[in-house]
This record gives sequence, C-alpha cells and structure tokens, in this order.
Amino acid sequence: MSKTWIHRMSVFAFFLLLGIVCREGRFYAAGIEKVVAVVDGMPITTSDVEMGIRMYGAEIQKEKALSPIELRTRVLARLIDNKVIEAAIKKADIKVDPIEIDRFIDDLILRNGISREKFEEELARRGLDLAEYRKRVEDELRRRKYIEGVVARKVVVTEAELLDYFKKNMDKFFDPSSAEISALFIALPADLKKQDADEVFKMAMEMAREAKKGYALEALASKYGKSCKVELMHLGMVNLKDLNPMLARVAKELAKGEVSEPFVANNGIYIIKVTDRRKASLEDFPLLKDKVHDMVYDIKFKAAADAFVKELRKSSVIEVKGFY
Repeated sequence: MSKTWIHRMSVFAFFLLLGIVCREGRFYAAGIEKVVAVVDGMPITTSDVEMGIRMYGAEIQKEKALSPIELRTRVLARLIDNKVIEAAIKKADIKVDPIEIDRFIDDLILRNGISREKFEEELARRGLDLAEYRKRVEDELRRRKYIEGVVARKVVVTEAELLDYFKKNMDKFFDPSSAEISALFIALPADLKKQDADEVFKMAMEMAREAKKGYALEALASKYGKSCKVELMHLGMVNLKDLNPMLARVAKELAKGEVSEPFVANNGIYIIKVTDRRKASLEDFPLLKDKVHDMVYDIKFKAAADAFVKELRKSSVIEVKGFY
C-alpha cells in the first residue's frame, strides 16, 4: 500500500537536486574556502555547507527559525551523516539501474507539469547538462536505496496506529474527493513560438509567486492580462473525479488557501488555488487510509533512519574543525 521513500520524494526534488550543484552564494572565511569537517578522510567545505543550506535549510527551520550559525551547524551535521552513509554505501556496493534514473526523471517531469525540453532548458540555465544531472540522481537514488533497504524492514505500521493517528490529527486532513477551486489559465496556441512560450511560462511562475504571497487572483489576471490573455476561472466546489486528471492530481494535494505551481494541462498553463475544503470526518478514514499510512510510516521511518545513522557514526572517524 505504501509507496517507497524513493517514490515519495518531493515534486520539487528536481530543483533541490539542481541546488546541490548550484554554486551561487558561497560562504568563505576571509575569502578562502575552508574545510569545516572531515569524515573518514572525506572533507566537507564551507561551500558544501552553503549548498546544504539551500537544500535542507527550509526543512530544518520548519519548526523553529535559527540564527545563521545555528543553521550552519545543523546543516553540517546533516552533511556529516551523508558522508557516513556514503562510506557505508561504498562497502555495500549498491547499484542503480539506468532505467531507474529514467523513471525518476520522467516522474519528476510529469509531476511538475513541464515538458522534457523545458526540463533540459532549466538544466542548461543552471550550467548543467543531462549527464551531470543523471549522475546526481544516481547518487541520490543509491543513498536512498541503501537507507531504505536497511531501515524499511524494521518499520511496521499497524491498523490501530493508523486509526489512532487519524483521530488525534483529524484537523490535518480534508475530504479527498472535493474542493472549491479558482484558477488562472493561459492558453498555449499550437503555433506559439518557442521563445514566446518561454516568456509565458516565466510570467506564470511570477504570477504563482505573487499568488502565494496573498495577491488576489482577480488582481493578477488584470495585471498580467495586459501582456497576454489570462482567464480567471471560478470552478466552485467540485468533485475532483470530474476534473481533468492533472488538475485533480494537483488540487488533491492542496489545503485550503494554498496555491499550486504552474502546470500544463488542456493546452495551456494553470495556476490553481483551493479556496475551501471540507474537513475530514471519521467516515473519510477509508478513503484517506493510504495518506495516513504514508504519514505514520514517514514518522517511524525517520526515527529508525536516525537511529541507524547514529550507529554508523560510531564506526566513523569524524573531525569537526568549525567555521572560524
């Protein structure tokens, strides 16, 4: 019933993986890159920490805002764990089939609602080619396969745990079958030139950013409608199964008030906002059971993975030099 940890990666894992190799905003001490830790002879540098902040910073600060030095310290701990896992992976000789990489990339492209051409353009914009990106995906899949292979068998989720979690956290769930939806839609004519399509997509990204900040969709339609036709749609409360499959898939994951990233469907670009959702009731548990299972599984998996990495650390030689 539950998807693997690999397959539950974020829709935006594409951009996170790009962030691993993006070299903007390095942190230097006195203008010189510094080794801040060494794990089994493998160095971690200040620029590694800065890249780690871009990858893990938002996740680490979800519960509490941290000072810059506290954040760097937490990120460094995460990078040390990664190095410890990396050493264990080398000993285990974990293999990743090229087909797995293909499927991973195809899935990311599909779930982000972009074309393969747009995907490769984004890689190029960030100074990468497809071969480099595939290597990053391979490394990430190898690490996750290793952790999942060792830890997953230790994680057991019972029916009683699912129902108990659902009852205690019912306010986190909503009716999975319906939502009240408003949307912005930009048609993409078949004869639209590639350069013009790129500009429209950039505009859609900016519209989504502003919508997420709280700007009304009506105001955005008026503002951006001056440069191209932007249609404002109020779909009302709808049964998701009656929608285009892509719209339904995106809307299903949004809570009340949330705005989607731009995605392509029906020969155009959509940005949707869920304006209302009915709170879940106990009767919805059968329909939400898979979602509840994933949430409980993730909690237990993380605890088991943390314990496993803690044990791995005991057999590693770790030297933390500090940032200054």
